[in-house]
This record gives sequence, C-alpha cells and structure tokens, in this order.
Amino acid sequence: MQPHTKLATTALLAVALLTAPAAAATVPHRTVTLSTSIFGAPLTQPVLDAVLSGNGAAIAYTTAAPDAALGDLDGAIPDVFRQDTNGTGRSIVSEAFDGTGANGASLSPSISGNGLTIAFTSLASNLVLGDTDGQPDVFVRTRGGATQLVSVAVDGGPANGPSFEPDVSADGRFVAFTSLASNLVAGDTNGVADVFVRDLALRTTRRVSVSSTGEQGTRPSSGPAIDADGGSVAFQSSARNLVPDDTNHAADVFVHDAGGVTERVSVATSGKQQDRAIAAPFRSAPDISGDGRYVVFDTDARSLSAQDTNERTDVYLRDRRRKRTTLVSASSLNVQGNNDSITPRITPNGRFVTFQSFASNLVPQDGPREDLFVRDVRAGTTSLINATDSGARRRSEPVKQLLQTAQLSDDARTAIFISAAPNIVSPLPAPPSRELYLRRLQPPTVKSVGKATRSGGRLRLRVSADDPLATRFLCRVDDAVPFACGPRVAVRRTAGRNLRIRAGGPGMLWSRAITVPLG
Repeated sequence: MQPHTKLATTALLAVALLTAPAAAATVPHRTVTLSTSIFGAPLTQPVLDAVLSGNGAAIAYTTAAPDAALGDLDGAIPDVFRQDTNGTGRSIVSEAFDGTGANGASLSPSISGNGLTIAFTSLASNLVLGDTDGQPDVFVRTRGGATQLVSVAVDGGPANGPSFEPDVSADGRFVAFTSLASNLVAGDTNGVADVFVRDLALRTTRRVSVSSTGEQGTRPSSGPAIDADGGSVAFQSSARNLVPDDTNHAADVFVHDAGGVTERVSVATSGKQQDRAIAAPFRSAPDISGDGRYVVFDTDARSLSAQDTNERTDVYLRDRRRKRTTLVSASSLNVQGNNDSITPRITPNGRFVTFQSFASNLVPQDGPREDLFVRDVRAGTTSLINATDSGARRRSEPVKQLLQTAQLSDDARTAIFISAAPNIVSPLPAPPSRELYLRRLQPPTVKSVGKATRSGGRLRLRVSADDPLATRFLCRVDDAVPFACGPRVAVRRTAGRNLRIRAGGPGMLWSRAITVPLG
C-alpha cells in the first residue's frame, strides 16, 4: 500500500466512524479533517470558507488547491468544491461550461438542505455562455446538472453591476443575494445595493429590500438569509423608509415575507428600536429559521435587553410570532459574554444558534482569542464547537479566524469549522494551515452512580456520563439559576422541588437532564 493510499484509507475510516449512528455517546474521533486532497494528504492551499448541508451529508468550500478534486484545470485560481462528508463525491462546482478551468475566482458557497444544490459568487466569465458583464455574478449548480446564472437582468441579459452574498433555500429552488445592479427588476432607481430573490423554477427575480408598500430602500441593504421554502428573507439595511417610525439612524435587521410585508426584527421585546448598530466597516449578519419564525442577528445595541451590560457586540434571537427578543451570547450559567459575539446562524427548528465570540467566560475550555459556540435556546446551555479531538485546550492559531461562521446540521449533531491550530487532530498538520474539520457534537448521557442519600437536610449523590470526556455537570433546581456541580452533588432538601442535572464537555452538546426529587 502506497503512503498516500494509506492516508486516504485512514481518513475515510475516521469519517465513517464519525458519521455512523452510535448507540452510546462515546464517539471515536469526534473531530476529523475534511480538507484532504484526492490522495488523502493535506491540501496544498488553505480552505477559505465552507458550508454544511442540512442533512450533514455534504459540504461546499472554497480553496485554491488544485488537488481538492480531479479535473481542476485552472491552477491556483480559487474554486468552489463539493464533497460528501464521508470523503467521497468530490467535484468542482465552479467549472467552466466547456470543461476548461474557470478564468476567475469563485467563493462564498451556499448549499441546499439535501446537499445537491450550491449557489456561489464568481468573477469568472466562462461558467455560462453569454456572461459578458465583467462583474462578479451569482451562480447556482445542481449536482449532475448545468450551471445557471442567477444574477440575470430582467430582459435576460447581463447584470450591469456586481452581485454577491448568495443564500440558497433548503429546497434548492430559491436564491437570495445582494446586488448593485439596477437592471435585475423594473423600477430599480435608488442607486444602492439591494437584496433580491431568484426563483430558479419560474426564472423570475423579485426585490425584497422594499417596504410593505413596495417603496425601494433609500440606503444600502445586504446580508440576506432565506428560509426553507423561500417565503421569508432576513437582511440588514441602513434604509430608514422600510418600516414606519424608523428614527434610530442605525442599520437594522428586517424580514420581508412572501405576502410582501416588511417587518423590523432588531427591536426589544417591548418594541423599542435599537440604539445603535454594529460599527463600520462591519455590519450585522442575520439568519432565519426554516419556517421564518425566528431570526438571529448581532448588534452593538444596549437597548434590547436589561441583561446586556457588557458594552460589546452581542447575539440576539427574535421570535416573530411571540414578539420576543432574547440575548443568546451567554454561558450555560446564564452569564453574558465578556467580549464581542458575532456571525450567528440558526437551525431550521430555531432551537440551536451558533456564533463566534472573543468572550472568555462562555465555557471553561475556552481557547485563545476567538472560538465558535452553539447555544441550545430551549435548554439554555452553551457548548464549544471548535474542540480538539482529544478534548485538550486548543492551542493558539498563527492565522486569525475572525468573522468565521460555524455550520451545523439541522439536528445540531454535526458541525464544521476552519482552524489553523496545530492540535485539533493527531497527527498534526505540518506546517499548520487553515484546515476544515468536522466535529461530532452528539451529547452524552448522564446517569447517577449508586443511590441518592438524604441526611442532615441535604440530598447527596454522585453523577457520571457515558463519555469519558463529559466531565462537567450543570445543576438547576426547578427554574432557579443554574450552577456548576458534580461529580459529587449535595443539595438542600426541599419538598415539592426537583433537581435537574446535565452532563457536558468540550465539543459536545449538553445531555438531556435527569430529574431527582428533592423532597
């Protein structure tokens, strides 16, 4: 067996173990490398960005490495690639129509729920026939199908401005994107960036960065996120005429639905508008749940929650149905992060929110500088995502990972992330580069050891978990403030009240709670 063949076999085996259903929470190799070449060795160029399909079966990513898939003929030009998470199914997405290499860089992929449809931005002019605008355009490609131009003028001709930031719906039919072009729809005369949605089935484009009466925004809009069936689109805008009473002179987050209604969601539960937005040159990065009910966004506002006292950028969740806004960037002990939290993403059911943070108090195993986290909104728990396979603390990275977005599968059991830390997996990459990793976040199962004893007015017991890396425990008496506990637990006995205990560890979701009566 040749050395590169052995490496490839080992990598495939590790991924197979990782993605196979497990009867218990003990998962061998919770973290594995996905950014390997067709020979199983590390890629010759770093991964720039990556997305994960909702079913967790496929990824799309950008790299200039020519050895990411067979047939890459354009040399060091960045391309978008598709790959199954089991290491197979590699293909070039940004492929020229005549089979030659693309003549411009491609980046910013977005992938459908089943992993078959990928939207992306490209500067290449030879991905489709007739691309003569000399501008960055948005394209979409379905596995086994041809590449389609998404940012097309209303008359079928080329766009007269750049288009970028694609987001494809879970069903693969709709693509939301940002464009400075003025000829994608009729009546676009505002001269600023707008947000559009392309229906790939009907081959029609509509502008969504408009008011409920159809009035176009007077200032730029960008950062679209589309729900599962294309009915609702979240975006950020500095326009002041999209909703009535927008007087804060700050960029806000909006949702435009299929009925043509535009709603501002970056408001407090009381309806009070935010007092500030993220400072330039940065801007908010919203995301929306599958049914359009929940929207997450980052903001510098101090007026959205009484809990917000850190004077930093924070992540919030807006429940559009209940008109409720909740702070997300907090620890499992319900303590707000002590530094900036940014780039949130939400699962289709609205339960799990990922974000990047510079905070050092969200989890005990926090690495240096920025880390990636997942918040279980229902349970009120926060977990680290970019954890090492061994469970050791991540070492410092020679390359900053600023503005990275963690990607979760729909069930939140699988995540992907990019890291240049030298100890994410073993053996270590040499030299350390921006590698793409898959992390299995499957929660452990908590169990009590022996019988609980009740003496001296206190209940005492020992707890453990079925995963040896799950060495942290979280206790909560009814709805009181949670506290760290275990493996030995001693709580005052109180009739009619219950103790709930969860187990967790670095790079895994917190377990379901076991309930122990305190009477």
